[in-house]
Amino acid sequence: MTTAKTLIAAALSSALSLSAFSATFLVASADGAEAQGNGKGNGNGNGNGNGNGNGRDKDRSNNGRGSEMRDARGNNGRGAIASELRNLNAMCANGNAMANASPDSNVGQINTFYVAKAEADAIAETLPEEYRDLSETEIAATMDAIVDLIDANNATITALEAELATATDQTTIDTLNGQISTLQAQNATAQSQYDGLDAYSDAISAESEALTVATRGRELSEEALAYFEAGCQR
Repeated sequence: MTTAKTLIAAALSSALSLSAFSATFLVASADGAEAQGNGKGNGNGNGNGNGNGNGRDKDRSNNGRGSEMRDARGNNGRGAIASELRNLNAMCANGNAMANASPDSNVGQINTFYVAKAEADAIAETLPEEYRDLSETEIAATMDAIVDLIDANNATITALEAELATATDQTTIDTLNGQISTLQAQNATAQSQYDGLDAYSDAISAESEALTVATRGRELSEEALAYFEAGCQR
């Protein structure tokens, strides 16, 4: 598994390089923030906890689960899963029933989970791929590292501006202005990355909370959770 240190290094490297990829993320994360759903995340293999132990698989698109889930939907597997899901079998209610259900009803709570999951998935798609696997701890550490980078850049900008105030040589003035502009651009990119992670963190927190409500705080097996996340006809 990619370590938090490696992921943080990647985030800082991305900000410092001002690559085209970072510029793309600047726009994408701003759009994704509108779709957000603070406690963070769930407790599967990525180390996030939601109190009831239900985990959100780090592969948010459920890639690689296709054959496993099809097997689970067979007569034997599906029966066991249906028994484990209990009230969550109401996920098979039709779309109108889902949309019009009271938020406090069983079907309404299930629908709230699916809405929260869709929002979290949408924000995940706006993030660089390496950010989609971050655990709660790694999200917090990466955001802290981005704040540290911005603070360090601002301190350097302040020093450069003081030097600029006393500069008389035009070449020196141009050089200092260029350095200041570069650092300001780095800060804009870093802030965009921070905002994207913040929106993602809030969205997966909302998804986790909705899951806890829908399951009545029960812990689901990985197989049952994958089946529920996919939905009755999803």
